[in-house]
Amino acid sequence: MAKLKLKKYRDLEQKMLIEGYHPLYFAIHNRHPIEELFVCPELFRDAFDNQALVKSIRDLGIPITEVEKSAFLKIADTDNPTGLIAVAPQKHTSLKQHHPVPNGVYVVAESIEKPGNLGAIFRLADNIGASGVILANIRADRFDPEVIRVSLGACFSVNIFECTSTEAIAWLKQNRIKILATSPNAEVNYTAVDMTGAIALVLGTEHTGLGEGWLNNADAKIKIPMLGQVDSLSVTSSAAVILYEAIRQRSGG
Repeated sequence: MAKLKLKKYRDLEQKMLIEGYHPLYFAIHNRHPIEELFVCPELFRDAFDNQALVKSIRDLGIPITEVEKSAFLKIADTDNPTGLIAVAPQKHTSLKQHHPVPNGVYVVAESIEKPGNLGAIFRLADNIGASGVILANIRADRFDPEVIRVSLGACFSVNIFECTSTEAIAWLKQNRIKILATSPNAEVNYTAVDMTGAIALVLGTEHTGLGEGWLNNADAKIKIPMLGQVDSLSVTSSAAVILYEAIRQRSGG
């Protein structure tokens, strides 16, 4: 099982590891199939109702194996594991077969490289009730244990689609979803754009920003004003600022 910490084995077997209370809880809550659960009660923490979660998994007929602490530490991906690791199949959903949500909010992540950023984007998408996350030309592995852990299980609660940027642009155009491209060189502040209809907020890679395809096909290029000396925000901070502006506009606030 420890080999599933490596991408090449995850890709080969089309499986992944789900480690920790919250990711496992939301996987079960959102009916993601689990093949087997490995537990180490010695590592359970009082802050989590591990016993109740384990019971709910056992009630589903999922095999549960108890392992010694030394063995569990070898398969865990964290320095301070909480005694729960599950093996689960990967699930892939086609964007072409997805029917867009009326007036939905979609988050497009292009070429994101860092697993931590990708996990944070999933969590943010869940927080704002996004209709889906579109991973375009993605570089980070969405099934990386760090992605799952940082998302706190939001990777199981949001719709996730993988495709090329060309495919994503075509789908958004076909379904008349307004493409909002984030760019520090844009002239329009994000607050000046109408976000009450169907929108797709497009986020670029951490180092080089969005590709020309997105900038050329955007319905609006938007920026977040920078008032200090450091003209930069992390990709997740930028996404949070703009997405909560969309929520504000939709709520009439």
